[in-house]
Amino acid sequence: MLLFKFKACVQHSHLSRLLLLQLQLFLFTVALFLPVSSGCTETVKFTNDQYLESDAGYVLLNWNNQKRIPVELQQGSKHTFEQATTLYRGNNSSLMLSGLPNGTYYYRIRSQTGTWSDKITLNVTHHSLIKAWLLFVIGAFVLISIVWVIMRGAADES
Repeated sequence: MLLFKFKACVQHSHLSRLLLLQLQLFLFTVALFLPVSSGCTETVKFTNDQYLESDAGYVLLNWNNQKRIPVELQQGSKHTFEQATTLYRGNNSSLMLSGLPNGTYYYRIRSQTGTWSDKITLNVTHHSLIKAWLLFVIGAFVLISIVWVIMRGAADES
């Protein structure tokens, strides 16, 4: 009778090990197919080109944010983002910037719990004052010429 109990205990122990091994194998298989998540972080990236040019002092910055998570957008005057300014905090997926003077600007974005994106460089170079005056003078000349042709045609008809 004691031998029977010993065999039952050994068989029970062997069964426990087998069940434990099967459970470990099952959990490992399930873990392979579960999505890996590191909390609530989501990577936010710009959809604009990495280098932007503007001759009018405005730009539309776009980024991917389908889940409408809170993001932070920073502008820096140096590529190292020393003394960077936070321009936007919210859950939109774009921001229109205007009124920028000549210069080079750097932008980066992140979800509020994520890492910073690659930077975007914006180079703003307004039209020169000489070019603006030249276009104004040409426009004025065209306007005066049109008015003169209309007035001359009206005078010839009478």
